Amino acid sequence: MKKSSSEAMHVGIENPKTYRKEVLTSAIDTIQILKRYETLRTLRKEKADQTLTLRKHIKELRDMFGEFHNLPNVHIETEHPHQHSSKNKKTVHPKEPHNPYLDKLQRDISTLRSKLNSL
Repeated sequence: MKKSSSEAMHVGIENPKTYRKEVLTSAIDTIQILKRYETLRTLRKEKADQTLTLRKHIKELRDMFGEFHNLPNVHIETEHPHQHSSKNKKTVHPKEPHNPYLDKLQRDISTLRSKLNSL
């Protein structure tokens, strides 16, 4: 006797709720593992990109230091600031620069005022 493939076969499962819960929890665990794997993949890719850019920057810095060491040595003498005691320090008010033209104008104004007062 041949069985046709269209015949359905039903099997009884004891405690189907527990099996369903186990299948669902294993599916959830599998999805969480896949999510962690994807985050690790992206982190590894970012790390590789950052490492590559870091290597480029280090190479540029080495080239710059090589150029820096090839520069001629120049000695720059700096003046050492004199130490002043703060006790004897006087406040110095800035003096206005002496302008002879303004002095002449002031004299002209004073002469005109004197003439005005004499009238």
